[in-house]
Amino acid sequence: MRVSELRDELRERAVDFSDCFDKESLCQRLEDARNNNGNNMKTKQETSNTTLIDKDGLLQEIRSMSVRSLREDLARRSIRWAGLLEKEDLVQAVYQARIEAQQFSVTGQLVPGTVTEVNGDALMQELGKTDTPLLLDVFATWCGPCQLVAPQLKAVAAKMGTKLRVCKMDSDKEQSTAAQFRIQGLPTLILFQGGKEVNRVEGAMMEPQIIAWIEKELGIAV
Repeated sequence: MRVSELRDELRERAVDFSDCFDKESLCQRLEDARNNNGNNMKTKQETSNTTLIDKDGLLQEIRSMSVRSLREDLARRSIRWAGLLEKEDLVQAVYQARIEAQQFSVTGQLVPGTVTEVNGDALMQELGKTDTPLLLDVFATWCGPCQLVAPQLKAVAAKMGTKLRVCKMDSDKEQSTAAQFRIQGLPTLILFQGGKEVNRVEGAMMEPQIIAWIEKELGIAV
């Protein structure tokens, strides 16, 4: 069967194949579907029951992107695209990455294992998503200790992965939000769980100290 025929039959069976990037994986997914071995498969119906994301609209938006834009999107997410030869393969890879990102982050801006700068509006939206704790770094570009903390937070985010959302906010750009959170010293690290502040620390900390603090406050083991 041709790749297009494999995909057509999988669609008819309502079997998700967004993580299949070559003919061999498509064949295996279809064989599993035909054998009713669906333990590791997600159907469109199952997926729609667990998320409110407009997947059709998202897929249409991604398909309108150029090949260059698709590759840049994947590169920003540290996803390799060199083996994805057809545009549809790139589309499916970006689609899957964005679905996973939106399940992790309500704005879609925060990515597991990375530190993302957010504005005040995005921060408030993220705090409305209560199932994953959030670590906020309030900083300023002129602040020496803030520059010292930045690489430490990147290391923390990489270790925590999907267990913790990590973001930073420029206190000069977002003065009203900084005032709302009563920021007095820089940098200020604030831990949130369930949309509410758990604790905060002012001043620079190294990666081991930050990890120990998170484990103590949230009970999350790395």
